Amino acid sequence: MERPGLTDKWKKLKKDQILIGILVGVLLLVIALPQGGGEKSSGIGTQETAAEASTQEGDASAMEAKLERILEQVQGVGKVKVMITLKTSGKKTVEKDVNVSEDTSSSGENQDSVSRREEEGTVFQRDGEGNETPFVVEETAPVVEGVLVAAQGGDNLTVAENIMEAAQVLFGVEAHKIKVMKLN
Repeated sequence: MERPGLTDKWKKLKKDQILIGILVGVLLLVIALPQGGGEKSSGIGTQETAAEASTQEGDASAMEAKLERILEQVQGVGKVKVMITLKTSGKKTVEKDVNVSEDTSSSGENQDSVSRREEEGTVFQRDGEGNETPFVVEETAPVVEGVLVAAQGGDNLTVAENIMEAAQVLFGVEAHKIKVMKLN
């Protein structure tokens, strides 16, 4: 049994089969390319992740300090230490301005071509000193995942229950995600 050579196989292919093969190759290439909205380089992604982590730590620290100050004022609680873990940090949505331009060109009889271009830019606001900051349309609060409270009065069931209820009301966390302990 003889095998036909590779060149013989190429010669037998029709033009439409070659075209389909090229289109499939281009499609696979497009699918394999990363999307433009993703990370541009590993350095930028690392910086964004580090910035997000520091923002989460700052948000958690501020909430911990507020809760500590409030709980220390409650009768029977005494000295307090609080730890809060966040599921997500807060999110700010800025206003975007979209400019749309359309160009019409004629290339012959009854053949007009319209090209549409959209440009998106962030809307800024100026303060009294001339500093520009992005105009924030919506701001969501961080989502709390868990709360740990160590209090001197944490061994008293009534005090522990009051602390748990306060954490539930302030952060919208279920009771099983709040732990109250006695502080030494």
